[in-house]
Amino acid sequence: MSMNFKQAIGSCWIIGSARIIGSVLVATVVLFSTPESGGQTVQVQSTGKTIKLAWREPPLNNPLRGLVPYQSQMPRFPANGDAGKMAEFEKKLGNVFPHSIEFAYISMRDLMPGPNQFDWSPIEAILTQTRGRHCQCTFRVFLEYPGEKIAVPQFLIDAGVKIKRWKAHGGKIATPDYEHPELRSALKRFIMALGQRYDGDPRIAWLTIGTLGLWGEWHDYPNPKLFASKTVQTEVLDAYQSAFRKTKLHLRYPAGTKHETYASNAERPFGYHDDSFAWATIATGKPDDSWFYGALLQDAGPAAMEKWKTQPIGGEIRPEIWKCVFDDPGCAPKGQEFSKCVEHTHATWLMDSGMFEEDQPVDRVQRAQQQTATMGYRLTIQSATLSGGTGERSVSLTIVNRGVAPFYYNWPVETVLLDRNNQTVSVLSNNWKLAGVMPGGAQKWTVNLPLLRDAIDVPVRIGIRVPNPMRGGIPLRFGNQSQMLDGAGWMIVDFESQ
Repeated sequence: MSMNFKQAIGSCWIIGSARIIGSVLVATVVLFSTPESGGQTVQVQSTGKTIKLAWREPPLNNPLRGLVPYQSQMPRFPANGDAGKMAEFEKKLGNVFPHSIEFAYISMRDLMPGPNQFDWSPIEAILTQTRGRHCQCTFRVFLEYPGEKIAVPQFLIDAGVKIKRWKAHGGKIATPDYEHPELRSALKRFIMALGQRYDGDPRIAWLTIGTLGLWGEWHDYPNPKLFASKTVQTEVLDAYQSAFRKTKLHLRYPAGTKHETYASNAERPFGYHDDSFAWATIATGKPDDSWFYGALLQDAGPAAMEKWKTQPIGGEIRPEIWKCVFDDPGCAPKGQEFSKCVEHTHATWLMDSGMFEEDQPVDRVQRAQQQTATMGYRLTIQSATLSGGTGERSVSLTIVNRGVAPFYYNWPVETVLLDRNNQTVSVLSNNWKLAGVMPGGAQKWTVNLPLLRDAIDVPVRIGIRVPNPMRGGIPLRFGNQSQMLDGAGWMIVDFESQ
């Protein structure tokens, strides 16, 4: 790996170096050499220095967390590269509430024109837009949507799949016969093809398992008899679990083995999305509220209750409170307040339209920023220790999560040793894991330093960054004052300045 680190992090060094606080235990200077240093003499600090790194709230648009708008709400990315349109686009984008994920609905009819034909261009068009805004996408495929044109592929209708037409939720609905063997077979083929194409695609944050029910939300209320049987549900769940081994998936409703309507999913590797967030989230114990997310989670059992530790939890703020949930006072029902629900569910992401409308009051924006800052992960490097003597030396970092959930993917963490000019002396290998740093917990990350003998005067100064695997994506930033907030996302841990 070759890079000019000074250019990448120069502004970060100016910002961060004066703000690290710490105490020196012991410090020595040793001479080492390494082939990477080109045969010159090198002066290197060694044994026994610990520094504490000052906290700073990480950016709201850290990747894979926070409020999520519909991608159709956002300024359109000028894919043709027109300079004038690009400048206007960037200006509009700068006025949008900070976010890193965008959501889209997609009709199955648009994606599957024939029994073994798939057209991914609608998805690709959406991903071009979301990536152009430096965001990852989550989408849901549906077969029925109130007020929209029919979403069932025409070849299935021609094959005899019957459609029930009815009205609810302010529009006409066309619900397919979910038990028809042609539809069931087509769903399996579609899901497998979708996984072959998009599993592990870095442009996609995660998916919600739709395909069944109104909006793909796994219900046909108020006509529940039209919904898919447990047998069909199980077929769909099996297909998604087989097709997606890398990209995280979400289900609408938690269900244990005894649920009356839904096939058991508590033991499956899926997260959940609560689409009545801050409205019907926390269990009340009342029989009429048994459909609340928290009540369903409790009924599904311990595996479902612990799901957030390995699978992301998301959802949608209830539309009725989009425009007032961050007011003072907020409009969420008593006991379902936004911050309380975030803490209760360990929510990482939530769809919302209210904060992405134009001309938001300043005080509402500030309250939304404060309350959504607690969502998901908030990783910070609390302290760093330089250890070792004239032989092996290492740097150990104490990583703390001040959020409500872990980070769910093991994106590679890059580390480099720098000289006083912020040039890379050596690329440092590590086996650090981002996933699994739990809220309130701490992990120790250790990296061994090379035995440097010849280069110039080299302090122990480490550069750390977590690049987004999506080209043009937002890098993960730590909650530290020495974290660069723009550019490549480097953070400095500098032992010499202390």
